[in-house]
Amino acid sequence: MEEGRAVWARDGRQWPVVTLMVGMLLVWCALLAYHVRADNGFVLGDWVLDYRQGFTRRGAIGAALWPLARWSHVPVTVWAAVMATIAYAVMLIALAAVLARRCKPVWYLLWLASPAALAFPYFSLAEVARKEVLHFALLAAVVWCLHRRIWHPVLATLAVASAGLLVLSHEMLVFYAPYFCVATFVSWQTPRAWRLTAAAMLLASVGAAAALWLWARPLDGAGFCASLLAAGHSASLCQGIVLWPIQDLEGALRNTWLTVTHYDYVRVYPVSLVCAALPVALWWRRYPGQHVGRLAWASLACVLWSLPLFALAQDWGRFIQVHLVSLALVLAWALRRLPLADEPPSMATLSQPRFPWQRSNWGVLLLVLCLSWPLFWHLPTCCEADVGAGWAGKASGWLSRRLAG
Repeated sequence: MEEGRAVWARDGRQWPVVTLMVGMLLVWCALLAYHVRADNGFVLGDWVLDYRQGFTRRGAIGAALWPLARWSHVPVTVWAAVMATIAYAVMLIALAAVLARRCKPVWYLLWLASPAALAFPYFSLAEVARKEVLHFALLAAVVWCLHRRIWHPVLATLAVASAGLLVLSHEMLVFYAPYFCVATFVSWQTPRAWRLTAAAMLLASVGAAAALWLWARPLDGAGFCASLLAAGHSASLCQGIVLWPIQDLEGALRNTWLTVTHYDYVRVYPVSLVCAALPVALWWRRYPGQHVGRLAWASLACVLWSLPLFALAQDWGRFIQVHLVSLALVLAWALRRLPLADEPPSMATLSQPRFPWQRSNWGVLLLVLCLSWPLFWHLPTCCEADVGAGWAGKASGWLSRRLAG
């Protein structure tokens, strides 16, 4: 405990990180409260699906939330918002705990808070509280356990069961399950028990996906919508996945191809990725993490694993954001650690300038560019051809609508 307090007192970058995360959590809660009041089906529709029509996809979470709502006489959408907020808070707390004992290079912090990572949901209000937050929470918890060198059979069993449950709650998450294995291969000192646990989590995810493929029934959207209306919810909760047309494999491939070609995905998303990688390109050589090559090859394998998802669905922005946040969580475990109380200061960067822009006048210019670069771009979710609508674009659009109205 004393060592942890000493680190927080010595490193001036602890409090900005915590302040940023607390601010993100507060904005998250405010936006989610707005969606709950509006019964927004594009945000909450995924969470309220259950198994009342039999074994259907994405029903695992709703199967637990609906009994809780009936018992407490609280709308199921409120419980869905509570679960999403808890998952988001778990991710932020676990990440802050890991970063408290790690060097925090500026390129990492800028990337973490970029429009392609943690700030992504705030550029499109419908992206708040999507179910990938469950994946982030579980991966952050795994990284924290690896950081603290904690392993127990009960924890391992819970992690494996949670990995399978995530895929039953949203089939998309099977395409990001390899990140659990990547986290355990960042360091050769990772205990063998955790590597076996991560492999079991991957197998549980694949097994859950196979069960959905073989036995899941199509969702009767109209019937489920009728049950939502009978429970007192508005028709807007039926938007999104509840009434989204179910497509076969050929239909999904055709729809994705038409969307990709019509909205110029081939230009939009590479430009967005270049913008997201700007801080990394400028600074990573000054503060390289451990095992960079191994982590790069593992990340490439994760991208290749998820390629079928990009062919079957059109929300490329969401898919890219899940990759970038997952990689950021794993990178937190790969960053150089700060020294313990009994270690000499030379083992850390505490004797060096705390921020890289203190080394040269050019660093000040680079810092200004990187701090301002989210103003002019964002990562589109889907079906958009505009990369330049960053914070400045959002503000100008809002002002134009106010003046016109």
